Amino acid sequence: MGKKKVKSKKEVPEKSRKTKMKGKSKEKSKGAEVDSFSKLSMKHGLHNKKLPFRERLIEQLKGSRFRYFNEQFYVSSSTDAQEYFRQNPEEFKAYHDGYEHQASMWPVNPVDEIIKEIQRRPKVKNKEVIVDFGCGQAKIAQTLDKDRFKIFSFDLVAVNNYVTACDMAHTNLFNNSVDIVVFCLSLMSSNISDCVKEANRVLKEDGLLKIAEVKSRFERADDFIRDMDAYGFVLLKKKLNDPAFYYFDFKKKTKISKKRKKKLPELKLNPCLYKHR
Repeated sequence: MGKKKVKSKKEVPEKSRKTKMKGKSKEKSKGAEVDSFSKLSMKHGLHNKKLPFRERLIEQLKGSRFRYFNEQFYVSSSTDAQEYFRQNPEEFKAYHDGYEHQASMWPVNPVDEIIKEIQRRPKVKNKEVIVDFGCGQAKIAQTLDKDRFKIFSFDLVAVNNYVTACDMAHTNLFNNSVDIVVFCLSLMSSNISDCVKEANRVLKEDGLLKIAEVKSRFERADDFIRDMDAYGFVLLKKKLNDPAFYYFDFKKKTKISKKRKKKLPELKLNPCLYKHR
């Protein structure tokens, strides 16, 4: 008898290959191994083999360093992260260089969408006050009309003159003093509940909270909306059909009393985890 032919990996039926992958699905639900915007970056140029080898290597090094710092954000409090980067500001610059590198390859950058929406707001007599939490390079402050808006740009380290270094969970802004709060891909720390409480504290009644976050970080958008209601925010609109990002607009309906603070649900989003090779 001749030897039995062994099927190669390519010849394994599609159904069998899918069955082998089922064991990984539960693990992925706890936190996406490769988050949505990283997939977009890969699709739109991170692994572009048309580039010279040296340039491809530099791109991959930038990406890997960015991913390392990104993962650290998800397991650290905003206070710990600020203290670390205060002592190591060059690391924060490296992180943001990696972020800008990835963002340059996305079809759409969420901060640009937020800027367009704010620009479309009807003009009012007095300047509207905006707080950009986790602002990075402070693109919102650099883009919007200074005659219409007064903008506070906060991040862990001041990378330029537009930015004020601070812990997002503890700012020195007055209560009920802000018209718009923005979290654009910045609800990353292990204490995002504290950051949302701070947004509630500084926003005026009926003030606007704009959130853009990576789609894969949400188990269920409706659960997030329900929890935000407990923090005093009612949903105005949502956009969930983007391939990589979710967008939410909330209105502050009530402040959080000291009594209510003790009963609030903990806000949690999945961390963006990466496949280590």
